[in-house]
Amino acid sequence: MLMPAAELDQERMSRGIDEHRQESSGEFPGLLARAKQLDVWRGFRAAPLWLLLGWTDIRLRYRRSVLGPFWITLSMAVLIIVLGFVYSQIFHTDIHTYLPFLALGFIVWGFISSSTNEACGAFGDSGSIIKQVGIPFSVFVFRVVWRNSSSCSTPSSSSSRSGSSSRSRRPP
Repeated sequence: MLMPAAELDQERMSRGIDEHRQESSGEFPGLLARAKQLDVWRGFRAAPLWLLLGWTDIRLRYRRSVLGPFWITLSMAVLIIVLGFVYSQIFHTDIHTYLPFLALGFIVWGFISSSTNEACGAFGDSGSIIKQVGIPFSVFVFRVVWRNSSSCSTPSSSSSRSGSSSRSRRPP
């Protein structure tokens, strides 16, 4: 029978600290798993927040670009078409049957790759927000996933940040 966390803590306090240390290895992981599930649920319920943060990230990423994410999508389409033509010639397959598989593979791989690369720095990049506002940690992970699924971009945020921070020099 599972006890609520408050009753479990009350029972542990009544038994004493030594017994708590001896048996904590058996029950504490269950509480951690429950806390993680609660954080994910609260983060999912805060969807308006991470949707707004993700859109803000996209707007900031492409703020100086006229074409913005459309340019990345266009370049990805050209790459897929050219590689589809070349690979269909090399593998002697019909381009009409090969191209959808290649396109889907590139899009899914780009999403997984960029989400994984950007998720590594999700908490570090949002450190100031984490220290100031008490929101679930999963919001920052959802933010990264939303940003990558809505923009369908292949470059990671670190490459776009370094590119936008360097100023172009005008000739005298």
